[in-house]
Amino acid sequence: PADCQKLSQSNGPSSAPSPGTPSREKYHRTRPKPCNSPIIENAIALLVNKLKDAKIGEESLNSLETFINGAIAQRTGNTKMQFQTEALKAPFEKVTMHTLTLEKAQPSWAVSDGVLYVSPTPAGVQAAVEKNAPAATEKAKSESLADNPQFAALKKKLGVEKMSSFLYVDLAKAAPESYDLISQAIAAEQKSPDAKAAPYTLPSLEKLQPHLTPGLEVYWSDDAGWHSRGIGPFPMWNTLSPEQLTLQAFARQAGEDARKRREQKALP
Repeated sequence: PADCQKLSQSNGPSSAPSPGTPSREKYHRTRPKPCNSPIIENAIALLVNKLKDAKIGEESLNSLETFINGAIAQRTGNTKMQFQTEALKAPFEKVTMHTLTLEKAQPSWAVSDGVLYVSPTPAGVQAAVEKNAPAATEKAKSESLADNPQFAALKKKLGVEKMSSFLYVDLAKAAPESYDLISQAIAAEQKSPDAKAAPYTLPSLEKLQPHLTPGLEVYWSDDAGWHSRGIGPFPMWNTLSPEQLTLQAFARQAGEDARKRREQKALP
């Protein structure tokens, strides 16, 4: 179909938008839209799959989940570190989300309207289901990121006409997911042996929201080399996108695992 040649979005740095590109107001990266995939606008590191048979697909995942829960209980005896189920927030309370609560991540999945969503956080699944609802999808088809006044204003301030890619993050809209990831990182740090006596307490999301505005980074190259220029509400704002926070969490976990292996090898 002709609409398979249109562009859809994911998170992270990207190619510049073409006229008619659907809007991505949270964080934006353009890419070709597969003919059998829905448009997803509000999720990070998100796996999306249109199931051929939703019922069989969900039953298979439930069976796999039961096996994983049993394996965890057998190896660790920790029944709390298993997949738990809960209904999504209204108006999607009929959709069941499955979440595995780990020390530094909460991988989650759900099936809604025949589509499987898998995300590192419950907020990612919730946002993806909301944005892929029929009404939201139809609205997105008629929108373009170029029509976003905040994006246009930031692009004008940067004064770069030609760019090969860009990163746009609406920190206010990304905040719920980012806040969850930062809270998990702080909680994990406080459990470590090197934790400070006076742990840091993250302000409430409501107090942080007024200080969060969109940020934009653009990238381009010419005969002089590769260039970048950005503008945002505060220094290092681009590290607070859910995508970056997820990568940081995995990097910390990898470092912690490596430290433990070194300590075990050092034992007599």
